Amino acid sequence: MDERADRPWVIELDLDRLAPGRSEPWGASRRPFASDDPELDRLGRASGEALALVELARRDDPPFVLAVGEAVRRGLPTASRTSVVARSPLSGLVADGQVGSDLARRLAALGDAFVLRGRARGNVLVLDEDGASVELVPDLAGLEPREAHARLEARFGAAATLSIGRAGERGVPIANLAACSSGTGATALAHYVGRGGLGAAFAARGLKALVVRAPAIETTAHPELVRWLLASPRLAARANEGTLELPESYAARGDLFARGGSVAVDREQARRVAESLDRGARASHGCRGCPTPCGVVLEGARGERRGARFSAGHALGLNLGLEHGDDAFLLLAACDRAGLDAKELGAGLALVARARAAGTMPGAFATIADAPRFGDRDALLACIEATAEGRGIGALLARGVASVARELGLDAAVARGQAVRRERSLASLLGQCVAARGPDPMRTFPFLATDAASRARLVALVAPLALPALAEDPDAAAGKGRLVWWHENLAAALDVAGFCAFSAGALLADGTVTLDELARVIAPRAWRSDDDAGWRLLDGGARTVAWVRVLERRFGAAPDVDRAAFASAELALPGMLDEYLALREPADATADSALSRARRFALEANQRATAESAPSASLRSDAPREPRALGRVRVVASGALAAGYGGDREVELGLPCDVAAVLRALEASRIDGPALFAAGSPVPAVFRDGKRLEPDATVRAGDRLDLVLAISGG
Repeated sequence: MDERADRPWVIELDLDRLAPGRSEPWGASRRPFASDDPELDRLGRASGEALALVELARRDDPPFVLAVGEAVRRGLPTASRTSVVARSPLSGLVADGQVGSDLARRLAALGDAFVLRGRARGNVLVLDEDGASVELVPDLAGLEPREAHARLEARFGAAATLSIGRAGERGVPIANLAACSSGTGATALAHYVGRGGLGAAFAARGLKALVVRAPAIETTAHPELVRWLLASPRLAARANEGTLELPESYAARGDLFARGGSVAVDREQARRVAESLDRGARASHGCRGCPTPCGVVLEGARGERRGARFSAGHALGLNLGLEHGDDAFLLLAACDRAGLDAKELGAGLALVARARAAGTMPGAFATIADAPRFGDRDALLACIEATAEGRGIGALLARGVASVARELGLDAAVARGQAVRRERSLASLLGQCVAARGPDPMRTFPFLATDAASRARLVALVAPLALPALAEDPDAAAGKGRLVWWHENLAAALDVAGFCAFSAGALLADGTVTLDELARVIAPRAWRSDDDAGWRLLDGGARTVAWVRVLERRFGAAPDVDRAAFASAELALPGMLDEYLALREPADATADSALSRARRFALEANQRATAESAPSASLRSDAPREPRALGRVRVVASGALAAGYGGDREVELGLPCDVAAVLRALEASRIDGPALFAAGSPVPAVFRDGKRLEPDATVRAGDRLDLVLAISGG
């Protein structure tokens, strides 16, 4: 019988009291979670990030907390994430992140939340089945996490590790953390986490590394979940290409920018970047137990192998004026070796390059020779090294984008003290600006309707909230506040469970499962129900988000949402921030359930009839009754679609016709390409001249159609 069936275990370690070299048995340091506050007790019993937030709030001096969700402890496929939570040294708000590898499965064998207080007298914390110890391992100083992992395994045996690089050792506020899996030694592929300065928060406990020697929980056979995952076209495509298909996808919809977000990137330029990255691709990797791994291993020009994702590669590539994948790889490798948050540093470097280009470097920085220019790879590399060491202009970059922008007198895409990426999609923009847990979980927004059938699925997902006309249009403000509120609740709930957000998003977007079906499998026991299962899961996420805001008010944060000045015009549009706040505020952890709030919102807005109305104007056919003749349409694709159908080809058929007819003709020509329809709806989004087309939109001879797999993130 599972001793943690009702109450998760909390392991609280006072690092001040751990004597170096002596193992302390768990004893009283491991206790069942309980709270006298009924709301906090319900929240904490869900385990994972919800439990970590409750433990963070129990003390005047916020600790560093690692936690694993119930889905991790159950060994569910694609559930292998550790929540890392602390107070951010950058903003003073809550910093949290999700990190992969087998760290989560090993921690889950010992407990559910690990609360680190005090400051260690050694630099390595070792956890195993017998207890905890602190060790002094001086030869780790200056090593990057992969090298440190190899040394630690040589000393302690097979283990998962979490460690910082040189930047963390120096207390650099934008330092990150990296987890490495057991048994990989010097060939370890690191999983990085660190938005908000989590590496610096870990270092403040006196630690270079955490070593977890407990045997990992094995993946549980769950045929139904595995069948769902393998049936998802979007997950199949992501497993094939990782996130390397995203440059072309973003460019096709007019949402890819270079040089600090100032220059739009067209599809051909994006293709060249993607091809240069693809030439270095060597293998795929993912979290333990995942049947559709989304990570890609890249090999640089010098033979170095590292995991790579689009968002970090873009921040250190095109955004800095570097168009070749090898250049971005070199900068990414330099950040990894130093232990720096690539996205935060890339955004800061872009601001400095903007100031250098405009000749506006102020005051003491006006004559600094190492201020980089866009496209100057060597100068950018030198800045990464300077940031790790806290010297020259690196001392400014180390403080994060918000500080860089203030010092240089520039506007910047910043929300809640962190860099965000400028997005044309209003849902993604709003999500990054208002999300209580930072911008990263809200950059994935795959729930866009591409036809009447997929719109009906979206209506069903968010009911009883209504879906107004144009809510599925990324360029329209209508309904974005409610969609972001719904999606933020889901993202928080998935992280609490420890289940992969990319996997869940793809399953729901494909129509492979309903939210109720997914919730019955992955929801924590404290949130599980046969009735309204999906909304019980969403309600747990909503209460998690509300508790973040309560906690941050204790930290001294303003009671309202950070309005993100760079996006003030978009946030002011009706249906954006006003609608979000109507559902989210007041930020009170004891507020109504998410479902009751949604029902009240629907009633007050008198929108129920809209949910049952005809599809929006954007989904109605504009096809004229014209004579048809044989003609050709150019179809451009990337990633798995390009592999199956060709990256740039012509399709001959009777024209004019609708988009769906072109996709059917293309699918009929496939040999082994992925299916273009799922549950009767098109899988790829289709763009023409940067504008998304509906399946019944008219296509004429000579048109160019860009196919995009509609799943973002990474």
